[in-house]
Amino acid sequence: MSTKEFRDGDRVRLDVMRITHYKDYDRFIPAYRKFVEQSEGKIYTVRKEGRLYTFEELRKMRYSWLFWPEDLILVEKGGQT
Repeated sequence: MSTKEFRDGDRVRLDVMRITHYKDYDRFIPAYRKFVEQSEGKIYTVRKEGRLYTFEELRKMRYSWLFWPEDLILVEKGGQT
């Protein structure tokens, strides 16, 4: 169970280094790997999906990737209380 929690609206970055160093990263689908690798330094608005998180910016995209809280880095609190 994660101790990291985010609220809808918080601004986060992907922990690209952590994700790309998973031992099975090379088995992840290419579209996911491409998204992760192109996300270096980008800031996203988080939205909770069950125990995982996605990004508001992905709503209009074909894929809405899900991330574990440990794979996110808080940049700015912006979540609703």
